[in-house]
Amino acid sequence: MALEKLNDQQINFLNNFVMKIRSAEVGEIAGEAAWLKLQAALEPDVTAALKADHAEATKIRGAWGMALDKAEAGDFAGATTIAKRIEALLGKEAAPSDIPTNVVAFQKSRIMWISAKRDMQNGLSSFRKAVADQASDDEDLKDIVKAADTLVAEFDAFDTHLEDQLDQITQTPEGPERTKLKSAAKAALSDYMATLNNPFFSVIDNNPFVSVNVAARGRQSLSVISAALL
Repeated sequence: MALEKLNDQQINFLNNFVMKIRSAEVGEIAGEAAWLKLQAALEPDVTAALKADHAEATKIRGAWGMALDKAEAGDFAGATTIAKRIEALLGKEAAPSDIPTNVVAFQKSRIMWISAKRDMQNGLSSFRKAVADQASDDEDLKDIVKAADTLVAEFDAFDTHLEDQLDQITQTPEGPERTKLKSAAKAALSDYMATLNNPFFSVIDNNPFVSVNVAARGRQSLSVISAALL
């Protein structure tokens, strides 16, 4: 659409929209630049501290892993915040009270669940495609395609609540708040297990169309995470 065909209100909207996008991009670029600068300055100190078996090596290793994960996910502000905490750890032998401990199991659990969900979703997509391919020329199988679509829609029950709770746990010191977060994570895990036990998921892994590992993959991962939350 040519600009001469737009009225003033439409042109102003588009101009403001573009400015907001550019502003957001500039902010993100600045955040990434700040993180990269801090990472370059801090990484040699982290490496040296770990090699020297620093008194806070376990906390430094865990926090550094968290910072790198945040940066990889595009959360440069979060990565920078954690890196600032690492600077404090490197600066003295006694750890500040707000540096979380015992976070590795929760970090691994979060990564495991995200990976499991991706595998489960891929399996469901393969199942749906296989059913659709079989039903393309068979009217009697149309209802099966609808059932497959219903099953795929059921996957929406696996939201981000569990991984969000696990992420918060890794950033929270031992104490009442972490206990509360663990309880919330257990509740989400219980809901997911219940979803996997519904009639749809109970038969998906044994379907006659394509070999998939959806329900079993989910249950196995959730069982491991459940043990980490004890």
